Amino acid sequence: MKLQTRINSHCNIKHIIFKFVFTLNCFLLFSFFAAAQKIETGNFFVTNYSRSFLNSISGNWSLLQDPEGVIYIGNTYDGVLVYDGQKIRRVFNNEGLPKMGLTRSLLMDSKNTIYSIIGGEFGYIEKNEFGESIFQSLSANLPQKDQVNSTLWSAGIINDTVIFQSEKSVYLYKYKKLIKVQHFSSILHTAKTNKNGAFLRIWGEGLFKLTGGEFKLIPSTKEIFAQNRIDEQYDLENGDNLLVSRTNGVWYLKKDGSLLKAKSDELDNFLKVNESYTGGKKLRNNIIPISTTKGGLLFIDEQLQIRSILNISNGLNFDYVTSTMQD
Repeated sequence: MKLQTRINSHCNIKHIIFKFVFTLNCFLLFSFFAAAQKIETGNFFVTNYSRSFLNSISGNWSLLQDPEGVIYIGNTYDGVLVYDGQKIRRVFNNEGLPKMGLTRSLLMDSKNTIYSIIGGEFGYIEKNEFGESIFQSLSANLPQKDQVNSTLWSAGIINDTVIFQSEKSVYLYKYKKLIKVQHFSSILHTAKTNKNGAFLRIWGEGLFKLTGGEFKLIPSTKEIFAQNRIDEQYDLENGDNLLVSRTNGVWYLKKDGSLLKAKSDELDNFLKVNESYTGGKKLRNNIIPISTTKGGLLFIDEQLQIRSILNISNGLNFDYVTSTMQD
């Protein structure tokens, strides 16, 4: 499904990237030239969708598109909004009422099951006999000793294993079945997944990786990332991970587990000044989109060269970007 199809007639359609972006206040779609060899200038092809379009008074945090092209939007207050190209609909609870609450994460497995965190619960969304989207809680069925007792922050998926993360615990599910709960004494920051693995940053300890069914510390990360944020991670073609941090710039987590500071003064400064943020995966052409809270959306290549910047000067209504997804 395309919400916007304005394409420059002089451009090769193979080099056009369509992408949905969330900002704090609105939802937008833009396209840009992925084959450019220099920093993009001028206006992008951008369509902004306001809060009134979504029938909501609050901002948005996450985004997912199912195989039928239906778009699921994670809202600050209104739970999950569902857009089928014609109408915005709500996700309901089992009592037939809108399932309300902050929705930071939306994920989908290979069976097209959509998982989400809504407020203080995590679970999945399925259609009822009337075609309505219904939230089914998984966390409500946890044993007493594993009940969610702290804020749910993030979620990720790898090889159909879904990871829900709270401030104190991680919950691993596969095809709606609980396979592991791991509790921690320290405060958890965020869980991230990509083709190189599943990762968990813990305040005061460093970066952990899912190994043998549980998260274990990567020793090289303790000194640098025990107290510094990791806002996002991207898998690179050479098998390394690119770690993006608003507090200390860009680092490489090598395949052998060692940590190396990237030579990226210009990029580091941009991330610190504009505050890099969580959300986003590499585009299919290996361009890396980095969300920020003050500088819009940044695009870099794997050589850490800035390729494009999308902000209020060339199309955005706001510079606060929380999530991105390629159409």
